[in-house]
Amino acid sequence: MELVVSIVLMSAMGHWVDGKLGSAPVGILIGFVLGAAAGFRSLLRYAARMDRLARAQERAEAEARVKAEAARSHGDHRPETE
Repeated sequence: MELVVSIVLMSAMGHWVDGKLGSAPVGILIGFVLGAAAGFRSLLRYAARMDRLARAQERAEAEARVKAEAARSHGDHRPETE
């Protein structure tokens, strides 16, 4: 969504600049490129954040499995009595 919004807003600003300066289609093209770059940057940052969260969740689950295994293995050992 942010990608589309960035492209549309920056293209609209470029169109406005073209109208003021009479430079069509330079402004709209520059606006489109800048909007696309900003949108993709946002998309990549979001993907990196999701990757960090997924890795943290995987680490937490692995630690929980290790602790559960340790608790099970300690619970199975009973002192021998004669």
